[in-house]
Amino acid sequence: MQHAAISRAEKDEWLSELMQTYGDDILRLCYVILQDRTLAEDASQEVFLKAYKRLHTLRQREYAKTWLVSIAVNTCRDQLRASWLRHTDRSVSLDNLPPAACEFDERDDSVLREVMALEPKYREVLLLHYYQNMNAAECAHALHMTTSGFYRRLKKAQARLKPELERWGLDER
Repeated sequence: MQHAAISRAEKDEWLSELMQTYGDDILRLCYVILQDRTLAEDASQEVFLKAYKRLHTLRQREYAKTWLVSIAVNTCRDQLRASWLRHTDRSVSLDNLPPAACEFDERDDSVLREVMALEPKYREVLLLHYYQNMNAAECAHALHMTTSGFYRRLKKAQARLKPELERWGLDER
């Protein structure tokens, strides 16, 4: 998409397409970061509102997912920084995940619980890379870091996760 003026009808159509294609992924990502279904729904709506307002900044359609994930991560980080959120119980229940995210076997459930227990900076790299199936360059772009920085953080996240995976007998995966 070029910087040329975009008609409202084109923006509406493009936003509808983005929501239909990536809406569930963005909601799941927001839920896993925020660990609260209601906050995730609010954040997801805010992501698409921001996307609508900034649609002119999306240069190429093939980067739409990375662009939306970047907006989602930043929106969720903003919510996590909000002072009122620090005083809420955000312990996560995988039973409350959006339906499409619940298609895991028991092993996956154990791994996801351990991932969600990590610090946000480590959780984010694992979620984007393994659960959103984004490559290293896309993850790095979405997290506003270099690719080598992404790999370093991913390696640290994997190292922090390894003892828990071994404890569960999942280290071979």
